Amino acid sequence: MTITIAACTSRDELVSAASVTFPDGGLGCPEPGMLYTQVLTPGYRVVVEAGGREYDYRAGARGGEIRWCENPPSG
Repeated sequence: MTITIAACTSRDELVSAASVTFPDGGLGCPEPGMLYTQVLTPGYRVVVEAGGREYDYRAGARGGEIRWCENPPSG
């Protein structure tokens, strides 16, 4: 899977990229008011640093949308 982030500049830095198993269909980053399947979900997590801030992106292994996890859980 290739992830392209349109807003990248030469100063942006890839912090991490990993294949992970999320705890639910919300890719471990649920949005308020949404319901998700409660099954282990394979996917990808990519963290990019831009402008002194880290951005956490997530996607399921089957494709579909790539989501920005605005408030990733700590830990």
